Amino acid sequence: MKKAFRKPMTFQKKLLIVFMIGYFVIVLALATYSSYLSHHYRKGIEQSGNAMLNLYVNELDTLLKTSKKYLQEIILQDTNVQILQSNNDEVMKYEAVYELIRSLDTQLTLKEEIAGFIVGYEDDNCYYIFQDSIAFEEKQKIKVFIDDQVESGSVERVWKVIRGDQKAFLALTYSVNGTYITIIIDFEKVTSRMVDKYAQSSAEIVFEDEEGILNSDLEMDRREEMYEVVREHSKLQDILSYDGAYMVFTNYIENTVLQMYVILPNESGITKQESQFYIMGIIFLAVICVIFSYCYLKREFFVPLQSMMGTMEKIEEGQVDAEMEENFDIVEYKKTAITFNSMMRQLKAWKIRAYEEEIKEQKTRLQYLQLQIKPHFFLNCLKTLYALLQQGKTKALEDVLFDTSKYFRYIFRDSFTLVELREELNFTQEYLNIQRNSAGLDIDYEVVVDSGAMDAKVLPLSVQTFVENSVKYASSEGKLRIRVTVNILEGEEERYLDLVVSDNGQGYAQEWLERMNEKDYQTQNGEHIGVLNLKKRLYLYYGDTVEFAVRNHGGAISELVVPVEKQQNTTDKDVIQL
Repeated sequence: MKKAFRKPMTFQKKLLIVFMIGYFVIVLALATYSSYLSHHYRKGIEQSGNAMLNLYVNELDTLLKTSKKYLQEIILQDTNVQILQSNNDEVMKYEAVYELIRSLDTQLTLKEEIAGFIVGYEDDNCYYIFQDSIAFEEKQKIKVFIDDQVESGSVERVWKVIRGDQKAFLALTYSVNGTYITIIIDFEKVTSRMVDKYAQSSAEIVFEDEEGILNSDLEMDRREEMYEVVREHSKLQDILSYDGAYMVFTNYIENTVLQMYVILPNESGITKQESQFYIMGIIFLAVICVIFSYCYLKREFFVPLQSMMGTMEKIEEGQVDAEMEENFDIVEYKKTAITFNSMMRQLKAWKIRAYEEEIKEQKTRLQYLQLQIKPHFFLNCLKTLYALLQQGKTKALEDVLFDTSKYFRYIFRDSFTLVELREELNFTQEYLNIQRNSAGLDIDYEVVVDSGAMDAKVLPLSVQTFVENSVKYASSEGKLRIRVTVNILEGEEERYLDLVVSDNGQGYAQEWLERMNEKDYQTQNGEHIGVLNLKKRLYLYYGDTVEFAVRNHGGAISELVVPVEKQQNTTDKDVIQL
């Protein structure tokens, strides 16, 4: 069956349809669930109380377990504790307890909920450290409590409650081989921090042990009221109970004698008449909101969207300089407009850059041809030909004419059409022949090439440019020695040609050498312009896959590495001595 054609709608119409459908669904949902909300109101209070209770229990339990684990590690693994347990040297014991107290003092600094530590060994040696905020009377009560436990031999590895004059503390003692360590937790500081972090304003958090309520921050009247609520709840033996005015949630703190209570006011739920009144009021407000919402949507969404669409239509018609307005209040619209305008500017910039690169390449080609003509070289060749003709050296004249014609034919070819390495080396040889015949230079020219590299393709003048530079900057004394070495380098994915030209001449000037190895360096005084021209052509053709470097070592050394097509590799060398 053929699918029916649906006429496209504008974003404005679709948004209005979705908005109206959503509006009526919301109104229907409010009417349907009015009774449901009232019925489950109390359920929400229960869940809130249970969640709050679990948060308290988990956080306090985590703190106590962490502190217990730390105490276990100290008593079982600390070297200083082991010295106190087994060594009879009093000096060593004194040093060990001093180091142990320093370590525990660091823990006091890091965790403010730890009130202090007590360290004892043998019968009469006891040391303790406390937070500065702990009063002297509180310290004495804690010390007496721990001493009584140790002397009576009733040290249990459970958290004990110590009731001070101003606040309560939790203490855990571990004793091994006559040595004991006690960690004291500031219970009031821990509970105050948890109340500030989690508790609702209407909730009361109460802790109880065998002797009664621990909370010292409750006023006396409030304390007695909460005590009655707790006593009433205890009779029910349940995690949740109601006593008319309050809802009470309770749970035990593991490894302690503490029981925690979360007490919430037992507020009555919303009545049916109240819920209907609320629904009617919401419906009325919803109608008003629809009117204002449409006006707001039109001003903030529809009008800016129409403006953006208008700009894109102008660009489609050919007005490429048209830009979207960017002063929108909506972040997404503003960002879209800014991004779109930036993209259009970049496209225009890229187009201009492409034209500039094309012009730059054409200028480079032209510069290459202009630089390679070298009028003075041409004149020297003519002088040499005239001299040979005058002397009647017909054979030498024919050789120079032949080499010169091939030289000019080679340099006027397309500078970006690759040639075989064999052809480039032959051309370089012809160039040196001309130099020998025209300038009378004594040149020792050696070529060492991997036999598999002769057929590799390179840019024209890749070798000749470096050789010409060696001839130009040759030393005035002795024979000029030029060596060309070509190797094949096999990579994992690519195959490369490593070409090195070295000589025994003057080498490159040091200030020029440092800048020459920079990729974008351009000469300002015409020095080594042939080498720079070759470098530019290499980067234009190969991009970042080419490696170009020059240096001095007993003369000039010039090296370039270019990618070549994969061929069967061989390690044999062809050595040519000329």
